[in-house]
Amino acid sequence: MTGIIAALLYGVICFFAGRKIAGEKPEVRFQKAVFWCLLAAGLLFRVVLGLFTVGYENDLNTFKAWGMIVRNQGMGNVYYNDSLFLDYPPGYLYILTALDGLRSALGIGS
Repeated sequence: MTGIIAALLYGVICFFAGRKIAGEKPEVRFQKAVFWCLLAAGLLFRVVLGLFTVGYENDLNTFKAWGMIVRNQGMGNVYYNDSLFLDYPPGYLYILTALDGLRSALGIGS
């Protein structure tokens, strides 16, 4: 199975490397093709791995709770809540809040 995936990935790299782009050397085209194909293969691997693994349940439940709390209380109030231990930066909380909003919009249970 791994050999088939490697052969397909090599074929995709060769296809994109063979495309003519004005002003680019073949080596640069090949490097770009390898980069984008490896990036796509990594994303595909993560998606497939995510479908078959559950993850660490305590962490996942904590992230779900943080997303719900931030969505309900707002970002300005969440760090002032003494009953909540929150040691992540606001940027990640925005991501968790967006995921919780998506979960709610799709009607997926927590």
